[in-house]
Amino acid sequence: MNQKIELIRSKKGFICDMDGVIYHGNTLLPGAAEFVEWLQKEKKKYLFLTNNSGYTPKELQQRLKRMGLNVSEEHFYTSALATAEFWKVQAPGCSVYAIGEAGLLNALYDAGITMNDVDPDYVVFGEGRSYSIDTLIKATNLVMAGAKLLGANSDVSGPIENGITPACRALIAPVELATGKHAYFCGKPNPLMMRTGLRILECHSGEAVYDRR
Repeated sequence: MNQKIELIRSKKGFICDMDGVIYHGNTLLPGAAEFVEWLQKEKKKYLFLTNNSGYTPKELQQRLKRMGLNVSEEHFYTSALATAEFWKVQAPGCSVYAIGEAGLLNALYDAGITMNDVDPDYVVFGEGRSYSIDTLIKATNLVMAGAKLLGANSDVSGPIENGITPACRALIAPVELATGKHAYFCGKPNPLMMRTGLRILECHSGEAVYDRR
């Protein structure tokens, strides 16, 4: 056991989930503060990954600060950023009809993606409170007209303070069922997100540890 711990301690980079690993709802989990303190004290390279596309890195930074952890924005990478990265590589300058919150929308704007609710190249779903029967109808008919369907992540549900909430995979399912089209998902477990995380940390896979729930 000691050898295993020492092997982990010797790694150059650390990639860590957030929900269920660092916190649950608005509560830090035991050991999280000590772990972050150790990363910073040892000057380790680290990145927090989250499949929740609703938050911007700034919002995540502030959320952890409210829980007592001081972590700067560059240490967060979300499925929204992974989705924007996908388009920067695969379809630069494309247009999308997006259903989601600030985390997703800001990432798309920053990547130069144009919003289009008439004839977009893609329809993309993230977590969000703007989800409604009207957005479902719009999304369904845009996909039927030829737009490709994409999701920020494939999580069916996510943890909240008093239970769970439907996540991206559950929200996009009605459009898949209505159109017969299958969505492509950019977040975990898509290797794209992990490869990007390693590139941000400037680490090879053998030099890093991934902690997940």
